[in-house]
Amino acid sequence: MGICINKPSTPYSILSPSTVDKEIPIVIDTESLPLDYTGTLGLYNSDLTPSQIAKMIPKIRDHATGAINGIKESQYVIGYAYDIGTDGLSVSTKDAVRFYMLSAKQDFHPSMYNLGVMFSSGHGNRCPTSVNGGFYWFEKAAEFDNPCAQFHVGYYLYRGDTLSGQDLKRAASYFKKAAHGEFVLGESGLGLIYITGEGVDVDYKKARKWLKKAALKNDSMALYNMGYLFKNGLGVKANEERANSYFSLAREGTNPTMVGDPEFLNPVTFRSQPYVG
Repeated sequence: MGICINKPSTPYSILSPSTVDKEIPIVIDTESLPLDYTGTLGLYNSDLTPSQIAKMIPKIRDHATGAINGIKESQYVIGYAYDIGTDGLSVSTKDAVRFYMLSAKQDFHPSMYNLGVMFSSGHGNRCPTSVNGGFYWFEKAAEFDNPCAQFHVGYYLYRGDTLSGQDLKRAASYFKKAAHGEFVLGESGLGLIYITGEGVDVDYKKARKWLKKAALKNDSMALYNMGYLFKNGLGVKANEERANSYFSLAREGTNPTMVGDPEFLNPVTFRSQPYVG
């Protein structure tokens, strides 16, 4: 027995401009799913924990039924299950996108964020890469104060990877939002632009404040740029020993390829070492 649902009315062309918009049903084979499903899904940086998602509806059958009945959280969970292939469902990027879009249509920002991740990265070559499609969904999620999405919008604007091109002032505003939401890359990005003066006035004290927050979370770019401040005495007293300590930690942190200029003459930026994540 299958539970069938029509594809969402949200424009599907964001996945692929050449996709013919057809009414192809989505089928969930509930008979093959376990009855004791309790929900152990991981999430893409949403503000909902796996346990919160699990408590919404206790069984995968109910998630399927909930998705049919328009419950946005259930649509998200089914989308994620198709996304990663878990609990009786095989990986199906197309079905994941459809359920995410159903949920996103109801303003559920974790689904919007996941769509942004999928389209911006190509999702391991499982769907067409669309930078503009990724930006569209990140921007949508950012409207709901999703700090991860806010960072990604700022990142795109900083690098100029949008239809409207580079906008450093808008990028700065999104980095600030993400940083105040305690997202590590937002903190690191905000600290960076206070060093470079891109979209904001140069302010080394503010740079140190935000870089320190990200450095404590082991972000390589922040660790490197803290070293840059101490090496060059920017907003702090120059200290070669502390600088070298930060440079060493940067090579062991998250995003370890972001070790920067071997001569330590320049800060690491999202252009010199693009974030990949």
